[in-house]
Amino acid sequence: MPKINKLAKARSLAVSGAAAAAVALPLALISTPAHASTVKGCSVVPLTPVRVAGTTATVRFDTRITCPKDRIVRVKDERRELDGLDGSNLYGTSTYVRTFEAAGTKTVPIIAVVTNTESGAEEVFHRTAFLVADINGVSSSWTPFQDSGRLSVSV
Repeated sequence: MPKINKLAKARSLAVSGAAAAAVALPLALISTPAHASTVKGCSVVPLTPVRVAGTTATVRFDTRITCPKDRIVRVKDERRELDGLDGSNLYGTSTYVRTFEAAGTKTVPIIAVVTNTESGAEEVFHRTAFLVADINGVSSSWTPFQDSGRLSVSV
């Protein structure tokens, strides 16, 4: 029974860590690592988006999370469209928490409709940042955002 209470406490700390992240967010937006980050034994990888079968503009943005047991991961996921030298356009954001009572890998899908923002194909991708809390309620800092591969979508 104490383990459940510790997991609940750690989950609460992971969720409340979002306020502190608001200060660090501008710095996280600046740097993007070229490889998966690993924090407290957990890794979060934004996978290359895929088109949903039977549609032209609906895309699935998957994120793979792998952790040892007794970890809680909070993920920020931004869906974007590459806009050449001007940067990227934001399609939407999601924040979610996954609890690992046993070691393993979980894939989190987000389905979104890609809208037409320019002439030609849309180059869509997503980016993730995350923090990890352990069984003792000790939470990491947010990682820098990491980009997925890109998918060209004609809408």
